[in-house]
Amino acid sequence: MSSVQYALRANFFGYNDETFYVAGNRLQKIYADLATAKAALFELELENARQFELHEIDCFFDPEDGFVEKMDAFVFERCGEHIAEDGEVIEDTIPDALSDLDTIEFVNMVGMNSYQIIEVPADKRFYTLWLTGKQEYAVNYDESGTFLIYAESAQQLLDEQLENVMYTLEDALTLSGTLEQLSDTPALLKAAIDSQKNLRYDANKLKLHIKNEDAKALRAIHDLLKAPLYEIREHSLAELIQLEQEHADDAWDE
Repeated sequence: MSSVQYALRANFFGYNDETFYVAGNRLQKIYADLATAKAALFELELENARQFELHEIDCFFDPEDGFVEKMDAFVFERCGEHIAEDGEVIEDTIPDALSDLDTIEFVNMVGMNSYQIIEVPADKRFYTLWLTGKQEYAVNYDESGTFLIYAESAQQLLDEQLENVMYTLEDALTLSGTLEQLSDTPALLKAAIDSQKNLRYDANKLKLHIKNEDAKALRAIHDLLKAPLYEIREHSLAELIQLEQEHADDAWDE
């Protein structure tokens, strides 16, 4: 059995009223060998490339000097048609006359790739945030869809993603109880509270407040709590893809 897997990852595009941008991505499918993955990417990339509106691609909307002319010359050389005139794009989409291979080369040149292949060791693990109070996985929301939050290590997940979901924990950021009720190590919890400006314990009301949705403050006490606000879960590549599909909610599918 191969020690390497190949996965196809799709980019999802948002629109900022001027140009398209990559708003998120989602793993699609695992392939046993690179050739099969490349063949799948080619067909999917081709289908998407012919739908892009050229004037809304960033490199054409705000081009570097000579770029539009360069791309027009490429297209004209390959299929005898122009996409620009006097430095301005005049075609809405890539000409149908451009061959499939040339279309993919065009896509690579302008950086409008809709898919990419990632090489993953067969034993590679990925990590997600499970929000215990909500009983759901942490996700990112964008106009283009909903995307599962994950990382390649638990440390990376906390360093780069916990802050992004603090707003979803807002209702859980005030904890009730004595320090002994909140933690098996109340002295350590007290020390952690004292070390963070956005942690405050009200001994009269028996309330621990995590203020300003401060992820650093939460991390300072989280491992000391009896009732965690989140869990880090570990997944194989296949499990991660299944989870991503289960959480898929694309704006254009509504």
